[in-house]
Amino acid sequence: MSRLMISRGALVAGLALAAVLVSARAGADSWSAEERAVIAAMQQWEVAVESGDYDALADLYTEDAIYYPNQVAPVIGRDAIIERNRGRGNRGTVEITQQVDDVEIKGDWAVYSCAARVEVDGGAGESAVGHVRVLLLMERGADGQWRIHRDIDNQPPAS
Repeated sequence: MSRLMISRGALVAGLALAAVLVSARAGADSWSAEERAVIAAMQQWEVAVESGDYDALADLYTEDAIYYPNQVAPVIGRDAIIERNRGRGNRGTVEITQQVDDVEIKGDWAVYSCAARVEVDGGAGESAVGHVRVLLLMERGADGQWRIHRDIDNQPPAS
């Protein structure tokens, strides 16, 4: 079976980011142990981004990960994704808050979706707030660690 077919089949699942987890489900108790492991990986991602720990961040992506940011060209490969984040890290302090919508797991693949609020404080009174919808395809490695394999985000419709 081709890698593309496996990925399409795997996109029947869901993932998570968050320091503050607010779930569409009844509560955190409703997440299975596997789903909580995916959410924990996304919490690690959030901490790594906020703290600028690029080594920890790199370990949370597969080598051939692809990031599809809103309205710009895809970023292909773990190294390119980390360099993009490193460049963005120079803009100031980052705070990410995510609301997990869904986490679904099929074998070693998981799909995670959330709404995220990203605030960047550039200092000197300059700050920016953005809102995005996120859909991740994650792969569980041989070491048991969930890693981002595909990352798609877009801006939600104006309210």
